[in-house]
Amino acid sequence: MSEQILLSIEAKLDTIIRLFASMIIDGAAFEEKTNKDKILKLNELGLDRNLIATILGTTPLYVSVIVSQSKTTKSKKKTKTKKETEQEQSKEENLK
Repeated sequence: MSEQILLSIEAKLDTIIRLFASMIIDGAAFEEKTNKDKILKLNELGLDRNLIATILGTTPLYVSVIVSQSKTTKSKKKTKTKKETEQEQSKEENLK
């Protein structure tokens, strides 16, 4: 296949991806969701930040910030969970 045909196919596939992503975001499950929730879901589905920004009408930088903050929050929750587990084990040992 020629490169021109491949580029045409790629452009059409990108359009299909945007349409499906828009359908997901516009669906009833996301009716009352914030842009943050939508960004995180689209990121979870593997869409890149530029595409997410295009779909939601925001900037790629904003998308990156939201994804980064989410990762930081998850990391902190895991750390707290480990600390809580250690505290519980310590309490159990003290009771023995």
